[in-house]
Amino acid sequence: MSTIDQINDFAAFALTITKREGDDISLDVIYDRWWQERHGGEDLLAIQEAHAEYESGHRGELARTELANFRAERSAGKKA
Repeated sequence: MSTIDQINDFAAFALTITKREGDDISLDVIYDRWWQERHGGEDLLAIQEAHAEYESGHRGELARTELANFRAERSAGKKA
């Protein structure tokens, strides 16, 4: 998804939340909800993959390191 598509998607999501819950909700809360709806499954998949590797004996990076790498790659437009 291009940057402009993400901006448009977020703006539409933010307007929907604001209309439903009022304008007292913070932008940070709206962004967190948008991020979780759009990317929460990807984070869960990364955790599940890391768990499977751990169970098979691989004792690689800490989960927070792996998630940071995963997010950085996604932010750079790479597919994980």
